[in-house]
Amino acid sequence: MKRGKVFKITISAIGVAILAVLLLTCPGRRAHREAIIDAIGNDIVEKANLNNLGDAAKSLKYASYGLYNSAVNPCLRVMGYGLFSIGYINTGKEPEKKISFGILGHVFIKEKENIHRKFPLLAEPMPVAPEPSPENQK
Repeated sequence: MKRGKVFKITISAIGVAILAVLLLTCPGRRAHREAIIDAIGNDIVEKANLNNLGDAAKSLKYASYGLYNSAVNPCLRVMGYGLFSIGYINTGKEPEKKISFGILGHVFIKEKENIHRKFPLLAEPMPVAPEPSPENQK
């Protein structure tokens, strides 16, 4: 075989292998939902830590998984394009927005900070522990 023909076959094989990897590792709806739920949990834990809730915040994250799931599931739409996928949220209040991008088995969230506020079920402000009044400390 000629050198040029071997080179073309090698490049074609590498291209097919790369396309196969992208096709086989394209994240689906479940991966997008889990990444969004994890981002919501992390955001709420971060806010709870600012309110000095400590370990209770981590328990809150795992205990509230069902709530997060029921908030995300009806609003999430994932479009798979074979090589990558894009997650959209549609809450009915605003136009549909891109929220996540998935490629090679990973899902990247567009805006992690205050992500829970994008979902109507979770949009209520997080309760803040009241400051102890001087009268109650006696």
